[in-house]
Amino acid sequence: MNHGHTGIYSSNSLIVEAPGNRQVAHQVRAKTVKVAHGARVMRVKTSVANRNKAANQSKKYIGRGYNSAFMYGNKDDRGGMNCSQLVWASYWYGAKIDLDTKNNDDIVWPWDLRDSAKAYVVRTIK
Repeated sequence: MNHGHTGIYSSNSLIVEAPGNRQVAHQVRAKTVKVAHGARVMRVKTSVANRNKAANQSKKYIGRGYNSAFMYGNKDDRGGMNCSQLVWASYWYGAKIDLDTKNNDDIVWPWDLRDSAKAYVVRTIK
C-alpha cells in the first residue's frame, strides 16, 4: 500500500524521519533525501518558536523502531513510530498543535498532514 512518506525538518538542513520497517527513526541531511516529483515542502502556520519546539521534540524520537501496526492507531508517542506519527507527535507533544483535524479518528496518515488546514506548501519538488 503506497500511503506516502513524511518527515520533519529538525534544522535548516536536517530532517528527522521514520523510514520504514526494520529501520529506526533517524536524522539525515535534507539534501540526501530522495523524493518523488511532486513532493511538497510544507510549513505549519505557527510561530518560529512553536516550529522549534516541534523540531526539538522530533529529535527525542531518533533511535525509535518503526510502528508497522499504525493502522490500529498511531496518535501517541509511545514505542515505535511511523513517519506521519513522528511528525504529528512532534507538533502535538512539542507545541500542542494537532495537525490531523480532518477525520477525527485515531490514525494520522501522510495525506492527513499534507491536507491539514494548519499547514501550507512552501514549494513543490520538480
